[in-house]
Amino acid sequence: MRRLFTRSLARRLVLSSLLAALLLLVLAGFLLIWMFRATLERQFDARLDALLNGLLVNVEQRPDGSIVVVRDLADPSFQLPASGWYWQITPLSADAAASPGSVPASPSSISPHGHRQRSQASPSLLEKRFDLRQLSQLPRQPDGTLRATIIGPHGRLVRITEQRLSLFGDDNRHSILVAGDAAFLKHELRTFGQVMIAMFVLFGIGLALSILLQVRYGLRPLKTLHDEIAEVRDGRRQSLQGDFPDELQPVVEEMNKLIRSNREVLERARTQVGNLAHALKTPLSVLMNEARARQHQEEQKEMAQLVLQQSKHMRQQVDLYLERARRAALAGTLGTVTPVAETLRPIINALSRIYSQRAVKVDVDCPQALQFRGEKQDLEEMLGNLLDNAFKYGGAQVRVQCAMRDGMLRLTIEDDGPGLDAEQRQKALQRGQRLDEARPGSGLGLSIVKELAEMYQGRLQLDDSPLGGLKVVLWLPAVSLRKA
Repeated sequence: MRRLFTRSLARRLVLSSLLAALLLLVLAGFLLIWMFRATLERQFDARLDALLNGLLVNVEQRPDGSIVVVRDLADPSFQLPASGWYWQITPLSADAAASPGSVPASPSSISPHGHRQRSQASPSLLEKRFDLRQLSQLPRQPDGTLRATIIGPHGRLVRITEQRLSLFGDDNRHSILVAGDAAFLKHELRTFGQVMIAMFVLFGIGLALSILLQVRYGLRPLKTLHDEIAEVRDGRRQSLQGDFPDELQPVVEEMNKLIRSNREVLERARTQVGNLAHALKTPLSVLMNEARARQHQEEQKEMAQLVLQQSKHMRQQVDLYLERARRAALAGTLGTVTPVAETLRPIINALSRIYSQRAVKVDVDCPQALQFRGEKQDLEEMLGNLLDNAFKYGGAQVRVQCAMRDGMLRLTIEDDGPGLDAEQRQKALQRGQRLDEARPGSGLGLSIVKELAEMYQGRLQLDDSPLGGLKVVLWLPAVSLRKA
């Protein structure tokens, strides 16, 4: 999971944004459902209040002191049995002696005129009644009104509004209750929830797409920066010059300073290498000239030859290591590229003329777009050594193939000569080792190629060729193929 979030900046932004959006959508959904439910209950309670007030308007007291409802509520639901819509008027003293959920078996309240009273109820309640002792346990509002959702006498979920007050100046208090079917609330809430979920899903999909587009658009300058840095590295531009956002502009400026600093360091290194070469070669030349002059003096001849021999060796070592330093500096230089095909062609033409008496057939497969990320002089030296060995030790055929493999330049040179076994191939890569003393050479060719390739983080491989001779594979850093 940690790798999923840290390996890609775009993935991190998209996933974190989607998680935040999902959390906000869920919280918003719960909040909307709660607000909608509260609004529904308020509207439902307002309807119950209106019905309760309408019920009170139709309540009259008879001459004997009993309470009756002269006209039932206009809503027909109060006439249908077990409809979920009920009203009930109950003397509180009568309910105290009644069993839960049933009509009192005998009169239990006496009016001021001495008459006993019974509870009044809508026809929809049939013989059932609300248990007032159960309602007494529910919390009431500050004005004494009870609003709650409970299971009704017929097992249906109902919402009730109940008030307890005295009627017509009677000392006895009455419970005035109106109940409505709460299935309406559940249905409306469920419908609203389904619609809201559908809308939130569509909104979430749209939000996810907008996040993807936003991240893609927002990170586009990074892609542009990457492409321009690659062009600087490949030598197709000298500095970063794109129009970048304010947040990236300091990075671009620092990168340009780094590029300029790299070039300045390279120039200073070249100058210092040249100064060092001059400083060392001049005294060595003086020593060698002095030694040559004293070679003819019999008493100093032996010493002069020794000085001349060691001076030549010192000059060779100085030239070798100065050249290594120069190449190592150039190998890490930004923006140095060399076309492979253009470098390869004159080398093959020159060797074909040198070995013209052998009529060597050369097959070349090298795309024009391939480029080596490095100095032309180094590529010429590597190709020259390898091709010279192929012409010198091969038979009548040499094959050269150039290709891009895994982001690297792969140069393959094969010949149909005698080839080398495993031990000889290992020995051939060692400096100064010659396998054929009959032919001219210093034994440095393959080792120089190997050292140069390694300076460029490349490598040299020797293997058997299908042509019968030696197969040399040179891996070097490459520039991506140019688009046509």
